Amino acid sequence: MSRERAFRRAQREADRARRLAEHQHQQQRAARRQARRRAVGEALPQRVRVARPLGRLESRRRRRWRIALLVVVVVQAATWVLSDSWWLRLGVLGLSLLFTPVVLVLAADRRS
Repeated sequence: MSRERAFRRAQREADRARRLAEHQHQQQRAARRQARRRAVGEALPQRVRVARPLGRLESRRRRRWRIALLVVVVVQAATWVLSDSWWLRLGVLGLSLLFTPVVLVLAADRRS
């Protein structure tokens, strides 16, 4: 009977030692993985979150851009509906793309 108890105790201790070794192996793997992630994260540039300006001037600027975009879309739609010429359609698109920034700068100029 005492041999049997000793044998069971040895089995339990062996199982406990195996589980402990496996647990330590898992912890080492997790530590290596975390160190690797940390090293990669430090090597990459940090993300910088930039808040959108919320002032009156910024809201006016956004409104001007929206209006300009709406005007460009309306002009393009009218050109596509009223004309069958591809040259005219492409010409109006090109001129719209060229003159939209100019109109925005002129609309934003408060000195004159």
